[in-house]
Amino acid sequence: MRKKVNVDILLVTKGSDDAALFTKEGNHSIPTETHNVHDVSGAGDTVISTFTLADLSGANAIEAANIANIAASIVCAQVGVVPIKINDLKSKLLS
Repeated sequence: MRKKVNVDILLVTKGSDDAALFTKEGNHSIPTETHNVHDVSGAGDTVISTFTLADLSGANAIEAANIANIAASIVCAQVGVVPIKINDLKSKLLS
């Protein structure tokens, strides 16, 4: 599919299953953080925006996908559509 739509990177989220990352270098499974899931509202938007920001900031595709996955886990641990706070993401990344 990555080649068919002519993109360098394709990230497919699969709900509570792992995410699938497809790059020119190969295919990768990104483990999903599924602890304390209360509401998945906004998780997909969080993945897209966090992945994009990490990618534009110099992370490679695997790093960006892992960061995005962690960001989504923070959002899913709360009820409703909530913004992710940078300090929450930093704390989770460093733990």
